[in-house]
Amino acid sequence: MKVRTQKLARNILQPVFILLILVAFFVSYNVYLVDNSIETLKFSLEETATAQSPIAAEGVSLLLSNALISETPQKIADFKTFNILDFAASVAGEADSTRQLKSAGFAIEEVLAEKEKKRFVVLRWLDTANRYVQRFFYAVKQFFSSLFKKKQTKPIAIVKPELMREAKVLEKKGDFEGAKTAYEEFLLLNESVEGISFMQTRLAFIFMKLGNYAQANDLLSKILDSAANKTEVRIAENLKDQIKRMESLAGKRNQLEEEIKTITKVEDLQEAYFEVGRMNTELYDLKKAQEAFKKTIDLAPDSEIAQTARFNLGFAYKVANNIKASEEVFLKLSKGPVPNVLQVASSIQVASVKKIAKKFREAAQILETVSAEAEDVVTAAIAQFEAGYVYLFNLNDVKKAQEAFDRVSELQARNPNMRLLDTGHVGGVGQSALREYAFVMFEKGDFEKAKDAFETILKTDEDDSWSYAGLGMIYLLEGERKKGYEMANRAYTINPDYYTSSALAYVEEKIGDPERAIQLNKKSIKLNSDYLYPYYNLGHVYIAEKKFKAAADILKKGRNLSIKLGLNFPLLPNNLGLSYYHLGENEKAIEMFNEAIKFAPTLADAWYNRALTYEKMGDKDKYLRDIRVVYRLNPKYKDIEERVHKKAA
Repeated sequence: MKVRTQKLARNILQPVFILLILVAFFVSYNVYLVDNSIETLKFSLEETATAQSPIAAEGVSLLLSNALISETPQKIADFKTFNILDFAASVAGEADSTRQLKSAGFAIEEVLAEKEKKRFVVLRWLDTANRYVQRFFYAVKQFFSSLFKKKQTKPIAIVKPELMREAKVLEKKGDFEGAKTAYEEFLLLNESVEGISFMQTRLAFIFMKLGNYAQANDLLSKILDSAANKTEVRIAENLKDQIKRMESLAGKRNQLEEEIKTITKVEDLQEAYFEVGRMNTELYDLKKAQEAFKKTIDLAPDSEIAQTARFNLGFAYKVANNIKASEEVFLKLSKGPVPNVLQVASSIQVASVKKIAKKFREAAQILETVSAEAEDVVTAAIAQFEAGYVYLFNLNDVKKAQEAFDRVSELQARNPNMRLLDTGHVGGVGQSALREYAFVMFEKGDFEKAKDAFETILKTDEDDSWSYAGLGMIYLLEGERKKGYEMANRAYTINPDYYTSSALAYVEEKIGDPERAIQLNKKSIKLNSDYLYPYYNLGHVYIAEKKFKAAADILKKGRNLSIKLGLNFPLLPNNLGLSYYHLGENEKAIEMFNEAIKFAPTLADAWYNRALTYEKMGDKDKYLRDIRVVYRLNPKYKDIEERVHKKAA
């Protein structure tokens, strides 16, 4: 009996012991061996591919801008990777649509490949294993959090949103103290509002820039306790790791500044000032960084390290939003007697500064010149692509963009393994950018520009299913139902994926085949459960078919997904409220209409539906109040004129 007990104990303890060893190993690995810059880029790459919400887009922008600071060049050989990452960060920072964000993906891939090439192969394997371990522990943590976390109902209406915009503008200008004050005031006014944790993340990032690491760490810990989605969690965790690095770097910087007082040899002193400049740049102490780089240059103006210091000085000016000084430095370097790689890198930065100053045509022309003169084919291709991107998204010139992207394709012959073109589409990344541009124009309601871009894509790739899907919805919305159906059906025939299924479902509903629309929307959700639109469209079909219970169920899932993604989609709570109204659940209906109105105060549908619900509940005063609002918003809305006159009578 005793032997059996000992054997049983051994059988239980052995796997537990192994598990504890593995946990200890991966904890140590994350502290000492993981390359956080690679992990940041991999996370950013994942988000560029899947981002649907402003939070995801802002998160990528924040992480890439921080990664770029950490890549401040140490030597001339670093300029190529730095400029590629700078392009990715600028795309993320400028993107006014999550679709636009995808154009940063290939640049991140290029930088990742360069970094991983230099990493020992065993560490690359361990990096992969570590990511799976991290995901497992995240899932476990989320499971137990969901068991013990109390559900709280928070208001959704944001107070003084202009403070949030002001804070972002000040941050962009380099006024971190002013941005901190604005963020703090905004968060104080909205501390009980749902969905503002990303603003807390931005404040934590400002604390980091100001060197207030303890405050940043405390705020990020609070965010991790309350974050609504995986993206927010991973960004907060990434920034906490960055704080550890910055605290360590600040200590090394202080130590080196003391050592400088005892250095007498010019070469050693120059290297020390250069390193202090890089450290201060990474710590966002930009004035001190500029001073250190200037001292580096003054000690030996013609040395290679002085040339790199000039480039970094221009970058420090750029980060501090001193655009004029930055342009002067880069312009001088681009024309001076320096190596070709430095001239090219500086010219690209001149174009970058021109873009910040909104001189887009000048920027595009500089980039095309760089592409023609660059000795490195990858640099040439990326400069040419960036020129096409400027023509496309900043100047809305599809023809010039296509010409630029065609030249990028020509460069592929000189480097067939270039990741820039490895997109799985005919025409490579240029066609992908055109497609995203077309969808951005479609979402903005500029159908002519969207059609022009879709049709340009189809001249190169006649089997581009998403372009046909986009054209199908445009023709339908313009009243050409037959042509809309033909295009959407062709898209689905070529590639029946989640997007073409959703697009054809939308068309089928509009032309009067609800059963087919239901099947296709269900298929779209099955293929990609994080794609929001088929939830709304399926709920819409169910309401039209008077299947209100089914509508409520699917719209509830869609609303929960929109919260998880950080998306404001007022039509979801509005239609969910309408489903509750028809099911006789009036209190729930009112709650959903309130939410829709908070998201979109001019949404006449929500005010009208809430009015009808109050009428049904016998609350005449609230009914009359809401129909008056609807009349002010749209006097021709449904039967609102009749209802208002009836009230007056």
